[in-house]
Amino acid sequence: LIVSYSRKVLKQTGDGHFSPIAAYDKQSDSVLILDTARFKYGAHWVPTSLMFDAMKPIDKSTGRSRGFALLSFTPPPGKNSSSEQSGTIDQQRGESLVDTTNSNAKPQPTSILFRSKMRGNDARRKYKEYLRSVKGSHEEQVGYLPFDTVLSYWSKDGDHSTVWGIIEPLRGMTEEEKELTRQMRMLLRDVMKSFDFGAFDEGGSRDSSCCQNDKNAECTTAAEAVFIVFLASISQQQRSDIVWNAKSDAGEVIREEVLKE
Repeated sequence: LIVSYSRKVLKQTGDGHFSPIAAYDKQSDSVLILDTARFKYGAHWVPTSLMFDAMKPIDKSTGRSRGFALLSFTPPPGKNSSSEQSGTIDQQRGESLVDTTNSNAKPQPTSILFRSKMRGNDARRKYKEYLRSVKGSHEEQVGYLPFDTVLSYWSKDGDHSTVWGIIEPLRGMTEEEKELTRQMRMLLRDVMKSFDFGAFDEGGSRDSSCCQNDKNAECTTAAEAVFIVFLASISQQQRSDIVWNAKSDAGEVIREEVLKE
């Protein structure tokens, strides 16, 4: 159940917003909102009557009130329709499109800063070959992959723009997304300082598609992209230690979001 509501009615900053409802508590007659801007409000309970009132204000762009959308799963051809399904919830979950019972695969987290370029497969393959050629010797000598090893691969005369061959920046469309991006970039720069990586100034190389026609866009630099690639190139435990031990004012949610990248 996805609700479109006015934040103002809930005494929150901002106005029009979408979020899913995750639960209903009969005793308090409240619904649990999984706020999509969880860096701002996180999950919170709202009285049902107040939630209903928050859906009433007129949306200026449509001239109609806000409301809700009920999303449901449609079984693939050959499967029983939802009206014909029976059995326990766990049994019904077993009819999902992806069988996770015999798989070690985990769903990928949603990215905020970057996404992979599908046409960058050849560049990714070459980078992975490079990693395989250097990882063994470095890990034997110092126990981990040094940042300089990754930096040297993606740098040419101080220019890191070759990294845009495998990933591209995502641009936040709403003010909340832009704020989340800003906080994540601040944490990234704090972490990068501990590696004496000074090429993260505001004038650093950017992907031209990110900030085009939007002066207020939060645009990540190539240097920041290289550092994300470095974090992705080391073990989960190593990158977790780096991000969580970094001296920064960033909170828990922002650190988790950076690790998801």
